[in-house]
Amino acid sequence: YLDIRMLSSPVLGVEQSRKEILVMSDAVEKMLGYLNENVTAEKWSASLEEKTFRREEILDNIQTEVTEFLSKLLTGRIPRNVAEEAGAQLRMADEFESASDEIVVILKLYLKASKNGLTISTEGREELGVLHEQVTEFVRMLGQAVHNYDSNILAHANTKSLQVTRAMKNSRRKHLGRIADDHIPPMQSLIFTDILSAYRRINDHMLNVAEAIAGEK
Repeated sequence: YLDIRMLSSPVLGVEQSRKEILVMSDAVEKMLGYLNENVTAEKWSASLEEKTFRREEILDNIQTEVTEFLSKLLTGRIPRNVAEEAGAQLRMADEFESASDEIVVILKLYLKASKNGLTISTEGREELGVLHEQVTEFVRMLGQAVHNYDSNILAHANTKSLQVTRAMKNSRRKHLGRIADDHIPPMQSLIFTDILSAYRRINDHMLNVAEAIAGEK
C-alpha cells in the first residue's frame, strides 16, 4: 500500500506509486493466464473463475489508491519531471484497470455461452487462442517497459498493436465465412464477435499505456 508520508518527498512518492503500476501490469497478465487456462481446460474451473473476478477487484482498489495518492501529490509544488511522471502513471493505472474490466467481459461471455449450451467452433477457438497469446505478449512487453523505464517502447508497441489488430480482423473475416457456411446460431455468433471486440479494446488500452510510458499526450 502507498505510504502517504511519501507525499512530502515527490521523487520518492512517484517511485512508490510506480511499483503499484507494476503490480497492476502483472495482475492483468495473471488474469489473462487464468482466463486462458480455464478456456483451454477440459473442465471449467470455478476456482480460476473466482481468481479472475477477485483480481479485477484488487486492480480496481489499487487504481483508486494510486489515483488518490498521485492527485494529492500533484496539488503540491513539485518538479516538472515529477509532475509528468505522475500524470503518466495516472493514465497507466486507468488503462491497466480498464484492461482488467475487459478480461472479465470475456470471461462472462464464455460463461454466457456455457449457460446457453453454446460452443465455439474448433477453428474459432484456435483463432481466439492466437489472439489471446498476442495480447498477453503485449501486456508482458509493457510491464517490462514500465520496469525498465523504456521511453522508446512506442515503436515496438505500435508494431505489436498492428499484429493484434490483424489477428482480430482475420478472425472476424473467417467467422463471417463460417456464418454463411455453417448456419451458426445468432447468439453464438454475437458472443464470438463480442469476445473479439473485447480483445481489441484491451489492445487499445495497452497502446495507450505505451504512449504514457513514452511521454505522449
